[in-house]
Amino acid sequence: MTLYLNRRYGVFMNTIYGLICVVFMFLYMVGELTTINGAFELLTDVNPLVPVIVLAAVVTIYSSFGGVYASLITDAFQSVFALVLIIMTSITIAVNIKIPQGAIENVGLLKPTKVGWVTIYVMIIALLSSAMFHQGFWQRAFASKNNRDLRISTYIGGSIVFILFTLVGIFGLLAAWSGTWSADSDILGYQSYFTLLATMPSWVIAITVVIITCLACSALDTCMCAMIASINDLTYQKMSLRVIRVLVLVIMIPVVVVSLKQIDVLKIFLLADLMSSATFIPIFIGLIHQFSFIEEFDACVGAIGGILSVGIFGTIYYGNAKDGWGLLMLPDGLYMDDYSVLGAFLAAPIGSLIFTGLGFCLRSVFLRFFPRKQQVEQSSEMQKI
Repeated sequence: MTLYLNRRYGVFMNTIYGLICVVFMFLYMVGELTTINGAFELLTDVNPLVPVIVLAAVVTIYSSFGGVYASLITDAFQSVFALVLIIMTSITIAVNIKIPQGAIENVGLLKPTKVGWVTIYVMIIALLSSAMFHQGFWQRAFASKNNRDLRISTYIGGSIVFILFTLVGIFGLLAAWSGTWSADSDILGYQSYFTLLATMPSWVIAITVVIITCLACSALDTCMCAMIASINDLTYQKMSLRVIRVLVLVIMIPVVVVSLKQIDVLKIFLLADLMSSATFIPIFIGLIHQFSFIEEFDACVGAIGGILSVGIFGTIYYGNAKDGWGLLMLPDGLYMDDYSVLGAFLAAPIGSLIFTGLGFCLRSVFLRFFPRKQQVEQSSEMQKI
């Protein structure tokens, strides 16, 4: 992706993309360690600080030596572990969980709500835009043997992910219906799956903790390798890989610290997704031949304008600049009673597209009065002819 951006647009747009990728991977690593922190806190008596630090240290060490190759190996185990986890927990939950009569109607999670409809759009735009900035995905795409293998693996992987996500979502419903989790509790929604597992036999909990830790290792090394690649691309391969690895090691310190704050994982991922949805439009349209007239200046204006659009929308929506620009940080997460989150995820891509068009118009007007040297020479040659 960085090679494409550098050739299609230029250094500045490539730099913007690289910086966003680094921040994006930082947030994703925080999210992974936060999940592990919550799992150990709910399922074991172990101080979550210990496994989080050990996990971060182990992944950093083997990723520094093995790189993407080691990450690809852990990916193979990740798929197997994920299937084992889902099959095992599905069977044990089906056997052990009892849903009281009338609980489904009383909880009301199956009723259509405003938040539910908003979530459908937000999740779609968030996942589509975030794929542009997840260097781990691009590394795996270009590591494929050929297009055929890439296509087949995409279908298989997509199908497995769809099934796993559906089952995990159902587990959340079961947790609410069975009473192990409620919206009024201090336990965050993404941890409802763990509250369900906490009622299972000890051997199930033990195996689950081991598998979840392995899955976190695989996801974390993907993000770490992606961050190393992003920093390497930002410096145009002029910085030593050893220096970059040390830099990533230093970055892991705030990652661990922030993950121990027990911030809502969904909010962390949403923050990264909002940033990507605000900047992916110029990158995407650069792939379309009909938009070949869009140049680097237009794309940079569009990327920056997409982020500004969220603040502008928030200021108009809330009526004050403090809360409006604070919307960029999504302080209250996804589950809001108003339309602020929906507006933010609408303003981001639409604003980016509008600002890209404005950038093109400004550049066209400027070049009309101050043409490039190449254009002046071509015009002079045409007059001679």
